[in-house]
Amino acid sequence: MSSEAVHVSEPMTWKQICERYPDEWVVLVEVDWVNDTDFEFQSARVAGHGKTRKEPLIQARPLRDKYESMGHFFTGRIRAPVVPLIFLGRAASTPPSCPTRPSPSRRRRAVDDARRITGGVHVLDRLVSL
Repeated sequence: MSSEAVHVSEPMTWKQICERYPDEWVVLVEVDWVNDTDFEFQSARVAGHGKTRKEPLIQARPLRDKYESMGHFFTGRIRAPVVPLIFLGRAASTPPSCPTRPSPSRRRRAVDDARRITGGVHVLDRLVSL
């Protein structure tokens, strides 16, 4: 599958992304960050979405050479237990509404899973939990 065959959405705000893809995992590209320390951004494009964590990563996989960074987020409310989200290619911070951090072993598993799913693309071991 070539990167041209993968559909990337128009730029949307986080609110619009959550409305269009409720309770789904999304991979975001072309994120227009408000600053370098927070989760807040002006707009982003959705490069993949799905009900499972793996589905949007597989959809966005052909784009990994085109985009320097990809964000992997969940649009719904996290129900226990808190599952770490992986941010590929750019340091990320924990959103203010989520003070909990994943344990080191859970972080290692999540990073290993992301490497396996993305075919070994470099994954920062900095995690974000929503």
